Amino acid sequence: MEILIPTALLENFHFLRPIWLFALIPALIFVIALWRVNTVVTAWDKAIDKSLLPFLLDRSKNASQRTPLLLLLTAWTLSVVAMAGPVWEQLPQPVQKREDAMVIVLDLSLSMFAPDHQPTRVDLAKRKLRDILALREEGQTALVVYAGDAHTVTPLTDDVVTIESLVPSLSPNIMPLFGSNPVAAIDIAIGLLDDVEATRGRILLMTDGINGFSEEQLLANIIQETDYELLIMGIGTEEGAPIRTSDGSFLTDETGAIVTPTLNRPVLQSLANRTGGRYHDIQLADSDLAFLLSNFDLLDNEELTEVEEEFDVWYEFGPLL
Repeated sequence: MEILIPTALLENFHFLRPIWLFALIPALIFVIALWRVNTVVTAWDKAIDKSLLPFLLDRSKNASQRTPLLLLLTAWTLSVVAMAGPVWEQLPQPVQKREDAMVIVLDLSLSMFAPDHQPTRVDLAKRKLRDILALREEGQTALVVYAGDAHTVTPLTDDVVTIESLVPSLSPNIMPLFGSNPVAAIDIAIGLLDDVEATRGRILLMTDGINGFSEEQLLANIIQETDYELLIMGIGTEEGAPIRTSDGSFLTDETGAIVTPTLNRPVLQSLANRTGGRYHDIQLADSDLAFLLSNFDLLDNEELTEVEEEFDVWYEFGPLL
């Protein structure tokens, strides 16, 4: 008869507290001693014919004495094995995960090449983006970039390592269409949040400006139609700085005037206020993140979801012994 042993048992069987197995050594010594006592050749064994020994020597008393000892030995062995913690089955553990979802929208228009933040606005923005990703220990994160059009770099995911690996390649030079179209980017961000039915959605807009009051009005209307929170990080200075092109000359407009993009802080602040969001200038330190993301840990119970995941928690079969 063939006995089938589950593969999981063979692969996962181990002891949680193997040091207890050393307690089997006294039991082993006891077995050896008991065996030697019962195999000692007495003087009568030598003198009496072997065929007559069972009839002349009563050894039933010895056998009856061994029975309690063998029972004690069995109980000892089972107890030691139980204390060692034999396991082979992992248990799924309910854990609570936050349902917070955040879409980061990064401006990659040509104005982000301005060097009023050294070395450029986009370099500082990418450093700050890494800082944000490092804080995203829970919840899902997505990344959208825009210039003249908008594109999803990564959809909502809890794999921030993958997002971080893509940060070095982000540059206005990779964008297929020059310009600045934050409306398209915000539309994509809202769509990503809607796709996962986010109950706690945030959009973090990292930009050096939007195109005046008309675009502010349009963005405000779009955000106000949702339950999502808009966070804005302003990049740049009010003085601005001219942008050097690859040949060393300064970027000019259609009239030949040197372009000096500036941070239009009042418009961005107004947009944040109108939508119930927050605004903060980008900083070298973390005060901007402390302000913009300060309530990320203040979650209500309904914003936590219970998920079963397998960790190193094993079902002990020792008590069954």
